[in-house]
Amino acid sequence: MSLPSKPSPRPLVPGAFCDLMESLADDEMVNRVLSHDGTVLRIQRTLLLNLSPWFKKALTSDFIEGQSLTLRFPGVPSDVVQTFVYWIFHGTLRWREAVTQGGYFETYGRPQALLARLWMFSEEHLLPELQHAAMCALSEQLSEAFPAVELLLEVYEGTAPDSPLRKLMANEAASGWRNRRPTDSNGNTYGYSREDLDRLSAIAGFTADFATALEMEVAGTITRVLEKRYELGPKEEIEPADHADFCGT
Repeated sequence: MSLPSKPSPRPLVPGAFCDLMESLADDEMVNRVLSHDGTVLRIQRTLLLNLSPWFKKALTSDFIEGQSLTLRFPGVPSDVVQTFVYWIFHGTLRWREAVTQGGYFETYGRPQALLARLWMFSEEHLLPELQHAAMCALSEQLSEAFPAVELLLEVYEGTAPDSPLRKLMANEAASGWRNRRPTDSNGNTYGYSREDLDRLSAIAGFTADFATALEMEVAGTITRVLEKRYELGPKEEIEPADHADFCGT
C-alpha cells in the first residue's frame, strides 16, 4: 500500500507574520491541562484561535473554556496533548527521535498507538493538517509492524464507519493475517491468531472491512504471481515460495 504524501511546511506571508507577532505581544495565555497528573501547559490564545473552528468556538464563546481560558481533554492521553503542542510550534512531528531516545514523549515502544490517537484527536478538534501528518507517520510505522489487537479495538470504537483510519487498520490487519509466520520454537506467530480475530469480529464493522481488505490482498497476490509467470515464460516453473505466498501459508 502506498504511503500518503508527506505534509509540506505551512507558508506564512510577511503581512500575516507581522499581524501574528502584534497579536502575540499582549496576548492572553490559555492553560492546557494534561489529563494524567494535572500538569499545565500555557500557550498564547491567538495561536489556538487560528488553529481550527473548534478552538475558536471554545475560546470565544460562553463555554467554560472561553471564560476560564483553560482547556481540558478528558480521556486524551498526555502524550497526545504533548505531541499536539509540539506540532503547534514546529509544524512537524518528531515522534521517531522521541521514541528512539525515550525522551519528551512518553511513548517508548508505542508509536503506533500515539499516532492513531493523535489522528482521532485531530479529527475531533478539526485539525486536518495534523491528521495528515499523523497518517503519514502511522503508515510508515505500520509498514514495519502490524497493529496490536488492542489498538484495532480502540480505533474501531473511536471512529466512524467511513473513517480512513479504519481502512488503514483493516488493510494492515488483513496483511498481518495472511503473512503470519512461526517466530520461535514454541510455535508463536508473527501476525494474528484466530483468537485475535474472534475478539475483533465482535466490533461492529470490522468483519466487513477485514473481508474487503483481505480480498484486495488476495487479488494483489494473484496479480504478482501472474506477472512473475509471464516473466518466466511458459516452460519455467514458479518457485514453491510463490505458491506458499499465494496460499497464505
